[in-house]
Amino acid sequence: MTEGNGKPDKKVLRGVIPEIVISAVLCVVLVVLFAGWAKTYKMPTWYSFAAAGISLALFMVALVSTVFVTGRELRNACKGLPVKTRGDAVVGTSSGRKLKDILIILAVVAVFALATVATVELIRRANGVGGSISSSVRYIWSALDSQHYLYIAENGYTPNTSEDFGRVVEIVFFPGYPFIVSLLGKLLGDYFAAGMLVSFLAFEGAAVLLYLIVEEEYSRQDAIAAVAALLVTPGAFFFIAPMTESLFLALTLACIYCIKKKYYFPAALFGAYAAFTRSAGVFVAIIFAYEALTDWIAAFANYRKAKKRLKNPAVAEDVNGDENEVAENAGTARKIPAPSMIRPNLILAVCVLMCIVIASGLLGYLAVNYAVDGDPFIFMKYQREHWNQNLGFFFGTAAYCIRYAVQYFKNPDQVGKAVALWCMNLFAIFGSLTLLCVKGRKLRAPYLVYSLVYLAFSLGATWLLSGTRYMVAMFTVPVMLGIGYEKKRVGKQVLFGLLAVLSVVYLIMFVRRWQVW
Repeated sequence: MTEGNGKPDKKVLRGVIPEIVISAVLCVVLVVLFAGWAKTYKMPTWYSFAAAGISLALFMVALVSTVFVTGRELRNACKGLPVKTRGDAVVGTSSGRKLKDILIILAVVAVFALATVATVELIRRANGVGGSISSSVRYIWSALDSQHYLYIAENGYTPNTSEDFGRVVEIVFFPGYPFIVSLLGKLLGDYFAAGMLVSFLAFEGAAVLLYLIVEEEYSRQDAIAAVAALLVTPGAFFFIAPMTESLFLALTLACIYCIKKKYYFPAALFGAYAAFTRSAGVFVAIIFAYEALTDWIAAFANYRKAKKRLKNPAVAEDVNGDENEVAENAGTARKIPAPSMIRPNLILAVCVLMCIVIASGLLGYLAVNYAVDGDPFIFMKYQREHWNQNLGFFFGTAAYCIRYAVQYFKNPDQVGKAVALWCMNLFAIFGSLTLLCVKGRKLRAPYLVYSLVYLAFSLGATWLLSGTRYMVAMFTVPVMLGIGYEKKRVGKQVLFGLLAVLSVVYLIMFVRRWQVW
């Protein structure tokens, strides 16, 4: 960015003017939204505004980074250059080594799941809880939202004509996970066992897919570290519970893996079912659309290059830019096929169609709402009336979380709730935003855009209860935790050690029923 005399390189600055302008406009929009929110915010305190302001500042830093990374990738695409994330000096892992790594990952995840269940039982026994191990396991892992998913799997949704309103509002829980549990539960005759098995298998699949994606884009060491990060992140125990997290993560990663391999139809099916499992699943279409667009831009750039080369009778190049030597005896250039955009245009059209397929997963959920209660948006009404849940601003969430944390700490009887609910929500908000600021530049543009949209949507609830659970299912969290420690191995070990300790503490909160949702 600087010339030899220390002054800014004017050519480089001119090249990033679009990024500067776009970043400035987006930041101004966010500031305006923040000002409008602050003007109407009820019960303001200095620490609420401080938390909101810091979260906004972190988001803006991540947003600017995203704009510049996207600009760089799009400029490369306009030059017909492929996207590169792996360092030039890094050699890909052999297939034999990959297979061994995958087998080890499967074994480690299985040990993690068994160790988590065993730890929960030990904690309960230490607290004087008796009864059989089987009944104890069912009791603790069927709590929270698990009980709703298991009931839906066994009995289906309850229409609004029923007097049992507690069951009627279960329509807010997406059908993707309970549908699979229902199919397996009918085979096993035990819906709880089916739920645990579905979550465990999905968790295994998610870990393997995470490894394969990170290994291909970065390195084997980063891939192993990303899987380790997935296991030590606070809230990882949700992946083995009869809930949507493991299935949602596995479907998201499966969609991304298929996109990378150009398996467009399977990718669309995985994405659609992710959207049928959780509303945030539809955001994977962002990655699909971005990859399709950049591929088309690169193909168009190479198409224009090929047309120019055909006008030169001395030298002909193929569409990848490799020169074909002129036949000495013939005295003319070797003939090559005329360039065409038919195939790239068809692929782009197919990808647009596949994005619509992904959106159909969310439309399928709306159809379920209509079939059960006659209103495709009835879930929004129940969220608003039963849980006081609306879509708000993530910085507003940071404000009320810290306000309630301070309020609850003043009451000795509410300290557990303050830590397990509000403090962990704040950890999810600021932890994920800090990660995006520090490690976001190492991610590809579509992953950054996905992360910002996912975060703003998931943490923007007006009554956030499950911030930690939502963030642990964002696939870029373990990726960012796992990459970029080539010269900071001690730092990685310290970070992972602290996360592991916090994970155990959070698990204890879950067992003690300290408002862990």
